[in-house]
Amino acid sequence: MNGSIASSAVTVNAGGTIGGNGTIGNTTINGGTLSPGNSIGTLTVQGNLVLTSAAAYLVEVSPTAADRTNVTGTASLAGTVQAVFGPGSSFARTYTILSAAGGLGGTRFNSLITTNLPAGFAASLSYTATDVAVEPDRRSGRGYGGLSQQPTQTSPGALNGFFNNGGTLPPGFRQRVRPHRRQSRQCAEPALRRSRDRRPAGRIPDDQPVPRADARSLRRRPQRRRPAPSGPALGFAPERERRCPTISRSPILRCSRRRR
Repeated sequence: MNGSIASSAVTVNAGGTIGGNGTIGNTTINGGTLSPGNSIGTLTVQGNLVLTSAAAYLVEVSPTAADRTNVTGTASLAGTVQAVFGPGSSFARTYTILSAAGGLGGTRFNSLITTNLPAGFAASLSYTATDVAVEPDRRSGRGYGGLSQQPTQTSPGALNGFFNNGGTLPPGFRQRVRPHRRQSRQCAEPALRRSRDRRPAGRIPDDQPVPRADARSLRRRPQRRRPAPSGPALGFAPERERRCPTISRSPILRCSRRRR
């Protein structure tokens, strides 16, 4: 559909398909297929859109763009999204494939099926109040049901889509976590024991940590200080009275004082 039939309601039953780059009226996909665009393009629904549980929503995804349906009213979602990926090894983080101005009403698609998804990628659906997006995420190593083992490479939308579609954690997940907790505890306990052994006996109880100030005082040796001199400080040594050799005890024969 590349023209406009905005005033006409459309119902697609099982075995039927509607697509193109045009505008259609209120649309119900009752077991049929909604495929916007001729290759990659945009289809506009002038009104409301309803997809039943048997419906299929077929979109093409390339490294730069993806098919999209714009709904001016509300969208009620169900059924399966079939995402066909084109050639390429680099994809954007998010492709919006459906947008409803009136909101989604809390509805979601039942599942996602991918075709030609490049190796090393895991695809998922993410939702907002008005939009639906497909997210191809590059993963490292073996994933758990489409989830990457690296948390930084798994988007919040991928996590939401995984658990909302019935995904669960692998059986050995708790056993994988417990050895790490046990190992960290084994590394911490010897350090605590060494700190308790270094406490000074008789000063601090064993069940209390050593304060930092006390620990420094224990390592510091006492220093002897010389007592400060009493009396005022002298700038120079006092003068001494010089006398001539004893010839006479008469004060007249004394030598005069000389300053140094």
